[in-house]
Formats: sequence, structure tokens, C-alpha cells
Amino acid sequence: DISSDLIRAHKANYGGTHENWSFFHASITMHPFPKVDLILMRDVLIHLSFKDSSCALHLASMSGSKYLLASTYPAVRVNKDEERAMAEGAFRPVNLELHPYNLGPPQYLFSEPENNRALGLWKFPLQRQHECQTVQSMCPK
Repeated sequence: DISSDLIRAHKANYGGTHENWSFFHASITMHPFPKVDLILMRDVLIHLSFKDSSCALHLASMSGSKYLLASTYPAVRVNKDEERAMAEGAFRPVNLELHPYNLGPPQYLFSEPENNRALGLWKFPLQRQHECQTVQSMCPK
């Protein structure tokens, strides 16, 4: 997580209770992901610009992990990049099947109708993230 306070709280509350759980401070747009079974990005990409969310997805896809479970808003017909607003911590709904993400349909969609959102499950490597040279050139190696 990007929040040091949240990491400290999770370590205090959950550290040592599950041997496979770890909590650490990192930026998902700059640091490599560990190889795991599932990367959860619930309510994450909605706070990032297209550039930053593309980097995060690219780094996750390159991790060797098996699956991505991420928030997506299937009713959204056009994703809007609001980089200025994203810098201020705002959010906007994004549909990960549409441009610029182009992840295609998820293998499974867990609907959350009360929020007009869902959690989509995609298998790594993500179809578009390996093909996009622009994303690879703007993200850390």
C-alpha cells in the first residue's frame, strides 16, 4: 500500500497470523509486484491516471502472478482520464474492458449492483499489457 499508516496497522493487527500474508510500503506504479496467486486491486485504478494505472497493470502482469482481481465498472462506455483530478486523490469509474486498458472480458465478474461496479477476474499475463510498447517504455523496468 502507499499508506505507511495503513501498513503499520495491518502489521499490528494481522502480522504473524497468516504465514503467507505480508504488508509493505510501495508504489504500484514504480515497484515490481511479488509473484503470487492473486493480485487484488479493489478501488485502486479509479484513483490513478491512465498512465499510472497502465504502469501498475504492466508491472502486475510482468510479475509472474496467476490472476488479477480488480474493480471495474461495466456500465461505463467511455473511460475518461482526469489526470489533474487524480493528482488530488479524486476518483472516476473505469471499465477495464475498454480503451486504454483493453483487458477484454474478465474470466469471471463478481457484481456489486449497489455500487454499479464489479470485481473482474483476469488471468495473467494480461492480453494488452504485454503488447503495448508505450506502456513498457514509460514504466520502470
